[in-house]
Amino acid sequence: MVRSLTFESATRSLFLLLTLIVTFFIASATLFKQVDVVFYAIILWGIWGYFKFFPNKVLPKELRVEVYLIWSALLIIFLGLVVTKNWEKLFEFRFQSFRDTIWVYFIALLFVNYRLNAQTIWKIIVLSGLYALLCSLLIVVEDPTRGTGLLETPIARGNLGMLFGMLSLLAVLGLKGKRWKLLALITMISGILLSLLSGSRGGWLTMLLVFMTLVFLLPKIDRKFNYIIWGIVAALGVVLYLMWHELPVEKRILQTLNSIQAYMNGNAHTSLGYRFEMWKAAYWAFLEKPLFGWGFDNFNVYFQKYLNEGLVVGKLWGHPHNDYMLLLSEKGVLGFVIVLSVLLYPFVVMLKYARKAIQTKQLEKLSLALTGMVLIEALMEFMLSDQTITMKFQYHLYVVLILMIMSALWFYDTESSKIEEEIKDETRSS
Repeated sequence: MVRSLTFESATRSLFLLLTLIVTFFIASATLFKQVDVVFYAIILWGIWGYFKFFPNKVLPKELRVEVYLIWSALLIIFLGLVVTKNWEKLFEFRFQSFRDTIWVYFIALLFVNYRLNAQTIWKIIVLSGLYALLCSLLIVVEDPTRGTGLLETPIARGNLGMLFGMLSLLAVLGLKGKRWKLLALITMISGILLSLLSGSRGGWLTMLLVFMTLVFLLPKIDRKFNYIIWGIVAALGVVLYLMWHELPVEKRILQTLNSIQAYMNGNAHTSLGYRFEMWKAAYWAFLEKPLFGWGFDNFNVYFQKYLNEGLVVGKLWGHPHNDYMLLLSEKGVLGFVIVLSVLLYPFVVMLKYARKAIQTKQLEKLSLALTGMVLIEALMEFMLSDQTITMKFQYHLYVVLILMIMSALWFYDTESSKIEEEIKDETRSS
């Protein structure tokens, strides 16, 4: 806990911080337009702590590297706007997701000083993810058509539902206490259900990837997890079977197959066909300017160029519904590598902690490292079919959660080192 606070004030301060983080996660997951207000509140808390009461003002190496990478992503995009003299875009919606991360150091410092542990992080995830239960129930009752009401933005809605569903799966495995495990199970099912109801196919692949990761890693500590995971899969299978006719899963799968067949036959005028055309345009744009790209927020510029030349068909969406193609075409190889490193570096860190946890049979530490891996896996998969890391809702949520997880894993390591040193000292004295 923060040393310069009294126990009572520190407890009260921690409770308010956790409430603020839960509010931020719910605001991000529900695509609340004023989510920045809550994000700025977290930043201000970190700034206030830095000047008033944080005992530790230096970040551990791994968090420091991640903060530098986040700043590098901001810098490469900012320089692109400066060079092209697109000053007005500094204040537009798309740049906001990167612009606001200039304060990320204070967010990282906040978690290093409050030292949230795995149990607290999973409880935050579960409480935040309960929004998916309410959303799913409202969608079932209101039955909105895709593109209206709660399904006005079905891809982001479904993907974020699946994200909290998969994170809650780790909470089911790691949380202590039957009530919390039950709540995590409800959140997990609700998140998956929200993804299925949204008809967003990207999240369904995420679920398969996550289960494969868990089946591969968790049994290395205890074989019983094989049975637990397959038990959860079986339970989900039963739920799917019972609700199959109420879900748009079969319809969306058939639409996908029909769209692919239509595209192969020369008809690009389908949802998937338009995507293929946008990806093709982004690829051509990258080949034209591979090093530095076309500049931030210029997708419509080059797509219109290819449209006029009759090389592609479709509409001006502002982005190609694929963050990888967007980063390559707008920022070139250099920007692509720098921005992706914000995701890839923490993934390598999580793998390192996961290996250590397997060697030392620390289930809680392994589950927390897997929580970070699942977060990154999910976002990188979502990037295949929509704007993700280039949208403030998902990017800011990722930044806050990954820094929280990294600081908790660092704290595990420092505590383990202290215990080892104490044991060595006792051995020497005896």
